[in-house]
Amino acid sequence: MLPVHKYLNKVENFLTKINEQLIQIQKDTADIKDYSSPKFIESFKKQKQLEEQKNKANELLKLLNAYKEALNENDPELKTIAQEQLKTLEPRIERLYKDIFDKQQAYENIILEIRAGAGGEEAALFAKDLFRMYKLFADQIGSKVEIQELEYAEQGGYKKIVAYFKGGDIY
Repeated sequence: MLPVHKYLNKVENFLTKINEQLIQIQKDTADIKDYSSPKFIESFKKQKQLEEQKNKANELLKLLNAYKEALNENDPELKTIAQEQLKTLEPRIERLYKDIFDKQQAYENIILEIRAGAGGEEAALFAKDLFRMYKLFADQIGSKVEIQELEYAEQGGYKKIVAYFKGGDIY
């Protein structure tokens, strides 16, 4: 048996947050005249992602309400039909729930490992430049970077670096 009320509350709160974010994006982009500006493009991408999440959450909400109605059925004949319906709804609800909320968390944090390959010092310097590029990107989108492991090469490059990027849409 699914924790329907818990799921319903979480989905409703999620939809509220998405709607607030969509309204804010619309306000932020209302007076942009240059549709090729980086701010407009980024806002458009974010709006598209939020609308996709909103559609999935609305579908999940419908399934949860159908599940809840099937649980509360009192008529004995309809109750047997409802029990069959519950068997088909449970996997769909679980899959959609995981798709929405597990992916949301999965894209927030990553571990990045960069190793200098064949090429000696030049490869180590390239590894350093590559990490710096990723760090600058993370700073721009509001992610935090924690260096877990670092091995320096002789001329200042990195033989190996392992870093944890936390927060933002880093993936």
